[in-house]
Amino acid sequence: MFEAEAFPIWPETEIADYLAGLQAASEMGATHLLVTAMDADEQRFIERCGLLCDHAARLGLTSVLEFMPFRSINTLGAAMRVQDAVGRSNLRLLVDTLHLMRSGGSAEDMANLPLERLGYIHLCDATATAQVDDLATEARTLRLYPGEGELPLLEILSSVPPHIDVSVEAPNARHAHLSASEQIGLAGRYTLALVAAAREAARRALS
Repeated sequence: MFEAEAFPIWPETEIADYLAGLQAASEMGATHLLVTAMDADEQRFIERCGLLCDHAARLGLTSVLEFMPFRSINTLGAAMRVQDAVGRSNLRLLVDTLHLMRSGGSAEDMANLPLERLGYIHLCDATATAQVDDLATEARTLRLYPGEGELPLLEILSSVPPHIDVSVEAPNARHAHLSASEQIGLAGRYTLALVAAAREAARRALS
């Protein structure tokens, strides 16, 4: 097990209530906890996120903060600022390729992101511009499999070394009638084709 999600921090969240979940994640073999900011009070979030990181560290777990364009921590830059303010060595950033692009980010931003800040990547594709005004709806129901859309995924992947973990997150309502195994098969075919293209692009760049 790689990722335990999610551990949202709301205004009313008591970090003590998450301790059993942290313990369970550790016992199941998770290495990373996904943390999301549901509290618009940034200072309060920073304090509680730090406390969560402290508890996670005692179990050997890394916390990862995910920014989303429809949440209070809405850009890569905002996430980096909060990461600095939390000041825990076991807090890294999760970059979701859809959230990166919809928040005004770019492949160049990934290339310039210090690797010690990065935890891992959620990979998906999408149309070049949002299909709906509600970005949360797009993120939850309209994502495309990697290589199926128009996001600069090859450029993003080329800026990330092989040891950085990548997981596919691509829910789409049009696949709801398919079984889990069928959806995994589709995701795998698209993703492996994209990875092959990325490897070929890297080979050409070195030749």
